[in-house]
Amino acid sequence: MQSNNENLSFTNNDNAPLIRVEQRDGKPCVSARELYEFLGYNKAVWSRWYPQNIVENPYALENEDWVGFNIMLNGNESKDFALSINFAKKLAMMARTEKGEQARQYFIDCEKKLNALPPKPKLSYMQQPAEITREEWVVANHWLDDVQARVNKMEAVFWETVGKVETLSIVNNENRYDTVQDYFEAMGEAVTPAQLSYLIKLCKGISKSNGVMIGNYGHGVMSFSKQVLAIAYSNFVTTGGKVA
Repeated sequence: MQSNNENLSFTNNDNAPLIRVEQRDGKPCVSARELYEFLGYNKAVWSRWYPQNIVENPYALENEDWVGFNIMLNGNESKDFALSINFAKKLAMMARTEKGEQARQYFIDCEKKLNALPPKPKLSYMQQPAEITREEWVVANHWLDDVQARVNKMEAVFWETVGKVETLSIVNNENRYDTVQDYFEAMGEAVTPAQLSYLIKLCKGISKSNGVMIGNYGHGVMSFSKQVLAIAYSNFVTTGGKVA
């Protein structure tokens, strides 16, 4: 069985390994091929045996009772499976032979020994070993690059907005309130009716949550503080004009 994990080295009464039990992804398991050969089955019919008894077994779950993987056998690629101890015990029982009973009892003894092992001490967060693949590092770095790019864009929009607001304040210092449409036109942004409706709601919410008075431009048209409009503008540019 191909595995880079720990060999548990359980033995029978003769102090010789009956069937190798190994750790795979932290769980004890055995090779289906080794079990098959121990039970004395015909090697020539392995390719017909494993689909029926493992892959298509309605009482066995992939990644819980078994995991398939490829091995090289006599220069050819072949199939093997890592079986859970419990599933291997069931397959041994199905043999209904002396070898099958011997394997079943062996797996029962293995389970008892495993249950008797003291639990491994849990490590604190700072003591946890770093287990991350190269692919995971690449994904993490790409994600961080994307976050940094978004932060840079938001900073650029913020300072651009501050500059435009200061310019407008100098040109029209006495008029501290403006309508959404007029403000965005002055900023060089054309908004759709749907965007305009969303931006008005946004400005109302910002004004109310900050205790800023909402003005009346006339004919039922609301006007807002230019500080509020600047925040709405920054949100508009950062989200690409998307309407929430």
